[in-house]
Amino acid sequence: MKRPYTRKVFTISVLCLIGFLTIGCRATHLSDAARSYAHEYWHEAYASYRKVYAKTDRKDKAKREQIRARMESCRARLNATQKPNQLAESASTSYRVAVVKGTESPRNEWAPVIFNDHQLLFASDRKLTFGTGKSKQTGQKFADLFSAIIAIPDSVAKPVHLPNTINSDAGEEHCAVHPKGTFMVVTRRSERKGVHYELLLTEKRNNTWSIPQSIPLSDVANPKHACFSPCGKWLYFAAQSRADNDESVRGMGGSDLYRIAFPIVHNSIPENLGNLINTPFDEEYPSFRNDTTLCFTSDGHAGFGGKDIFQCILREQLPVRIEHLPAPVNSTADDYAIAFFSNGKKGYFTSSREHPKGYSSLFAVEQLPSLHRLQGSVAFISGETPSVYRLKLVSRSGEIVERLLHDATFSVPLKPNEQYLVAVYAAGYRSDFMEFSTSSKHTDTYIFNGKLHFSVPQVNE
Repeated sequence: MKRPYTRKVFTISVLCLIGFLTIGCRATHLSDAARSYAHEYWHEAYASYRKVYAKTDRKDKAKREQIRARMESCRARLNATQKPNQLAESASTSYRVAVVKGTESPRNEWAPVIFNDHQLLFASDRKLTFGTGKSKQTGQKFADLFSAIIAIPDSVAKPVHLPNTINSDAGEEHCAVHPKGTFMVVTRRSERKGVHYELLLTEKRNNTWSIPQSIPLSDVANPKHACFSPCGKWLYFAAQSRADNDESVRGMGGSDLYRIAFPIVHNSIPENLGNLINTPFDEEYPSFRNDTTLCFTSDGHAGFGGKDIFQCILREQLPVRIEHLPAPVNSTADDYAIAFFSNGKKGYFTSSREHPKGYSSLFAVEQLPSLHRLQGSVAFISGETPSVYRLKLVSRSGEIVERLLHDATFSVPLKPNEQYLVAVYAAGYRSDFMEFSTSSKHTDTYIFNGKLHFSVPQVNE
């Protein structure tokens, strides 16, 4: 029998949680990560191990492997404690997903790209591909690129091959079209002496695509999954770091996200997007949701398991905040390669969630409007304004939404007919909080103006 919920118990439990998170800032060491791991604070331990990993000498392979193993252990425990549908029922933005009708086949479909809001491009290893060879890694035919006219977001016309000047006997697994439609960047996969990737550029001349030419990117290895920025001046892509890279190009491990100015000139060097996005694992399939939001796929950030889809908020083209897209977009299966229409509300992504053999299919996604919203601001009563502070929203059922804030204002969607406790906090400050309930009968906006009071640290004699 469940214990009856009381306001006192709810408030005390949340205050204890917030109190723990207001510990003062300090440098992260391996001992800090080990202490969090021992107390089973998996999310905090993962973040600490990740920081230590980034600072560990690359030549110390034994130590880096030990840290990487602990990170994997933290991720496994995080995935085991999170239910696939948990965030779908929380205060996070809700989404609707459905299989895209018209693209189904007995094989894989993946890597959707939307051009001009009416054309869907994607990769598939279905039987109709041009090549006759098979991948030694997957046992399937090498993929080709296909195109389909979008009737409605959930349904497309019969897919057709892109021209054979683009598709080849090798595997074409992704493409990116310049906003003006004059250039296309193709990801080609080959298996000569191992699996290798390269990016090729083709130009549209007299309504015909030229033969793709390899893009010289000698500073990185295996470049793939490119996308253009909305302005068309940058090319973003995934690649592996070379051992002799300098600090500006060197990656975190696995596939990292990079960008380079477009058109690409001789001797131009790719720029690594940094360790807020990149992890020691794989970050792939960058795409823009709008001018200030970059989406990508990762199996290094904590999620539901396998590959998950994340979005990164950009400020002045630099990443400032990572957000994990909630269920039903992400699931315990592999979810990756999302692409949005120009409105940023609808799009397509890839998932292996419904196929008994684990094949990937294309899904349509739509962000649903929220009827209830929390708006507010943060005020600092004393002390210097901290560079980082957080908003935490806890529901009566114990579900938590936490956001890293860089501005003094915020706006968060809410679930109707729910009871919440909201707080703002920062290291070295005492938190302010508010408890409130939403109503499912009408649209409403709730205001919370939180105050942070500077706490003088105690000195142990």
